[in-house]
Amino acid sequence: MSTFGVVDFSILLPRNYENLKSDLATRIRVKQKPVATGDSEIFNLIESGITSVLNRAGINRDQISYLLVGGAGIFDRSFWSAASAIQSSSHLNNARVLDYQNGCLSFITGMTLAQGLMRSLENEFALIVCADRLSKMVDPLNPEHWSIASFADSVGIYLVGKQNVRYEFLKADWATRGEFSENLYWDPSKNQLILKDDVEEDRRLGEAYRHNYLKWLSTIATYQRLKLNQIERIFMNQGDHHLIAYLTDALNLPVDKIFRTHEDHGHLGANDCFYGLQTFEQKQSLLPGDYFITAASSIGFSWGAALWKKTL
Repeated sequence: MSTFGVVDFSILLPRNYENLKSDLATRIRVKQKPVATGDSEIFNLIESGITSVLNRAGINRDQISYLLVGGAGIFDRSFWSAASAIQSSSHLNNARVLDYQNGCLSFITGMTLAQGLMRSLENEFALIVCADRLSKMVDPLNPEHWSIASFADSVGIYLVGKQNVRYEFLKADWATRGEFSENLYWDPSKNQLILKDDVEEDRRLGEAYRHNYLKWLSTIATYQRLKLNQIERIFMNQGDHHLIAYLTDALNLPVDKIFRTHEDHGHLGANDCFYGLQTFEQKQSLLPGDYFITAASSIGFSWGAALWKKTL
């Protein structure tokens, strides 16, 4: 069976950073976060990121068979195809496009979608773009928004295929607990984020976070008959230091096994995991043959993980 995975990628952040108030920064351990000035900055980053990734990989634009654009769909426009706009502006004329919303799980689910779509294609490639303006939902003056104060803006460009794969995509899975679907959502009629005020539901949601992250981190490695001590690093999309401390203790992990970038960049949505990988590779490169895990959660709520192997 052909190897499938990420050929090249780039995570891009807006230039402007917003500093969090000192008391809030201390409480959630996030000092600052990137914030886009508008949709135009995000789409400029997408265009430059696609160009840079394709040029590095030596891939022509007409070799891109699919363009998948995912995230939480937080843009100024609605009832609109971001994927179609990107196809046009980036001249990906042969690409079939797909918009999908799976929040912060969008990269993991996007890989699963692309793998299925490209099952019979050997010499072509797909682009997964994960982009959002999560910061747009946050009112920094509203104490009720402190739990999401780390929400930041980012763009992830992922070139995937079966040739020259740098990170092999081995296995992914996730689960959804739909009873929490009304816990958090954007109300366009009020132009604001609604956070349900229900102490008991919040308690159960917290339990679900701990249970599901523990479940997927414990089981995803077994696909390759691996144990967690054979996994080089874990890259999560959750900057909750209480959750990370719980998982580290419950799974008996070294304190640095779960790599962290949230303090200086906040929560980058679906791009957290590979931003962590990008940062780690700049400091201390993984070696070919090393295994790693990406784990993420998503609005709705869903939790899942993917197992990877560095190949190049």
